[in-house]
Amino acid sequence: MELFDFRHLRDAVEVYRQGSLTKAAASLYIAQPNLSRSVSELEKSLGFPLFLRTKKGMLPTPEGERFLKEAETLLSRLTRTAESIRLEKTRRLRFSSVPSSLYVNIILAATKAFRGQFDIGCTERTDCRELFSDVVSEASEAAFLFLGTDMSKSLDDYCRSRGLEYHAVGESPAYVIVSQESRIFQPEKQPPGICFPETLLMVNIDYFDPIGIRAEDIFSLLPPVKGICHGTGRAGNLDMLANIDNLAMLSSHTYSRTLKQHHLAAVPLNPALSAYEYGYVTKKGRKPAPESERVLAAILEEFRKELAAY
Repeated sequence: MELFDFRHLRDAVEVYRQGSLTKAAASLYIAQPNLSRSVSELEKSLGFPLFLRTKKGMLPTPEGERFLKEAETLLSRLTRTAESIRLEKTRRLRFSSVPSSLYVNIILAATKAFRGQFDIGCTERTDCRELFSDVVSEASEAAFLFLGTDMSKSLDDYCRSRGLEYHAVGESPAYVIVSQESRIFQPEKQPPGICFPETLLMVNIDYFDPIGIRAEDIFSLLPPVKGICHGTGRAGNLDMLANIDNLAMLSSHTYSRTLKQHHLAAVPLNPALSAYEYGYVTKKGRKPAPESERVLAAILEEFRKELAAY
């Protein structure tokens, strides 16, 4: 038996499935005479006929029935194997972050160009211990976070003691986030300000409490306010800002599109003073794969652009 062209086998199997040259040619997007020639070439190579040509269509011979049934199974198996190999080559990349629209949106924007190449995801961790555990167990390529600048040294020491590395990326002032419709917002000032004596200030600064790292200096930045309350989580905080007329929120850099979408303003407490530091944690000694380095570099570039947005 001569060696046969694999394309001829594919063509014959499609004729077997369809029971018709016309339907098979339409399914394969080839001309009917070319398909007929392809089947004839395969029969010649095999040394026995696969089909009987009748007015009712292409009927498989007993030999053809046996051969084509096996060929159909083989082609299906090869297709599944090829798909499995393609999926294995599509690398799965996972990141973790503190609960923050900042990092989630940055990662979504930065990884848009990679979505056909990698399966990329980000998990927000409400417990900082889970954030670090993700990196230690290599369930996450990197964990993104922010903290008060006065906490940076303590975090670095904590990471070193657990086989982790902390990488600082940038800093920003502390901001007070307020609804642009709020009576305490003062857009007429240059730069815009807030009437602090009338302000109920919401704070969320206890994320690292479970590992004994606490902010010390952030309250020294605050002018006198009417009262202080604690946040309830991202969605709840946004809802409260929209519905409590004198509420403002002490915050790190908030994603610029989030501000625009919810008609919020970010007023720096002291533009000359950096109060928040941003960075990420990786496992010490772990050499990232080239594709992981590419994606991480894109995320960091997108982050630096966002930090300069306002």
